[in-house]
Amino acid sequence: MCTIDIKGGTESLSVPDTCTIKIYRRIVPGETEKIAIEQVKNLVESLNLLSKVEIKLRDKPDPQ
Repeated sequence: MCTIDIKGGTESLSVPDTCTIKIYRRIVPGETEKIAIEQVKNLVESLNLLSKVEIKLRDKPDPQ
């Protein structure tokens, strides 16, 4: 997993009410989408944060 974007707050040196984090998680041969989704959900749950999680999958790139 790799963090590709973090957004939160508009004022310098402030604690924002919300924060949005986008991660990139590649599915490798032998894995399924279900495995990847569960892994991300487990990570979020382990942080014990009040959070809303939205998971979106992109279409696979054309192998050619």
